[in-house]
Amino acid sequence: MLGIYDSGIGGVTVLNEIKKELPDLSFQYLADKDFFPLGEKSIDEIQRRVTLASSFLFQNGCDLIVLACNTAGVNSIRYLQNVWLREKKFKNKQILSITKPFTEEIEKKLAKNKKALGLLLATRATYRSAFYQYELTHCGFGNIVFAKAENLAGAIEENDFKKSERILREIFKNDLNFKQPNFILLACTHYPLIQNQIKQIFNQRALIIDPAKPTARKLKLYLERHQEYKLPKNQKPDIFWISKNSDEIKANIGKFYQSDNYKIKKVDLPFG
Repeated sequence: MLGIYDSGIGGVTVLNEIKKELPDLSFQYLADKDFFPLGEKSIDEIQRRVTLASSFLFQNGCDLIVLACNTAGVNSIRYLQNVWLREKKFKNKQILSITKPFTEEIEKKLAKNKKALGLLLATRATYRSAFYQYELTHCGFGNIVFAKAENLAGAIEENDFKKSERILREIFKNDLNFKQPNFILLACTHYPLIQNQIKQIFNQRALIIDPAKPTARKLKLYLERHQEYKLPKNQKPDIFWISKNSDEIKANIGKFYQSDNYKIKKVDLPFG
């Protein structure tokens, strides 16, 4: 079974695309609302929390986990793959991240426009990690503004679109000096949920790139190559685990997940 991890509703943007590529795939999604916002936490806190969440999903029948969260991915995927999985000796288990498909998609789509003005929006923890600053500079992108979208994911999670507009306008004023970017990179899976608002503020004609579609395509190819992950199909309904009983997260799942065949269950994760 496939496991999906995010600190809230953002990972549903990735899940929707995965279900388009693999419509019969059964999944468990952990919306870790009790630890939200992940983007305001330290690297150590993020790694501890993601390992707890991964352990839970493995113990509940998942063989493969996708970190559908840029903050989780840039701050923990290398540790999880190179250290934690080996230490825990999880047999035939794997954790993937949206970060590599996202970076590859940027390189593919913008190969001929590396000098164009771009904007990358990220949480504080993703920005602080310098993951994308390094990766994209290494790929030859020399004109990208890397912006901390402070509390933007929180505003989206709360459906507070006036607040999200204020945050975006501050970035447009302070980070871009009112210049219109040619492309916008959404380095948080919450941000595609306000894609129209983002384009309206920065540039209606800007090319928007987010990790959802490339992650779904790469996952399908990965499963074709790795037959050891025999993920069961048609085990319906699917499950959304929530670490905090919240009417808000339940309403957002119903609003943004493009299916109604699922159950919502509560899980208590320790603050290890």
